[in-house]
Amino acid sequence: MNFNADDNTGIERIINRLVCLNCYSIYNLITQTPKEDLICDKCSSTLEKRLGNDKKLIKKNFFSY
Repeated sequence: MNFNADDNTGIERIINRLVCLNCYSIYNLITQTPKEDLICDKCSSTLEKRLGNDKKLIKKNFFSY
């Protein structure tokens, strides 16, 4: 699958992701925010940033081709 986006857009989307560790719903602080800060809309559990969503690590893993 191919995506057409510049590196900065991709990185910003990745580092702003949130996940519900209970029901695994995905949110984004820019494009798909939860109704209540850091609370899952579906199950009311706490949302967390994914481990490894660091700019340096993302650049190394995804943009070092």
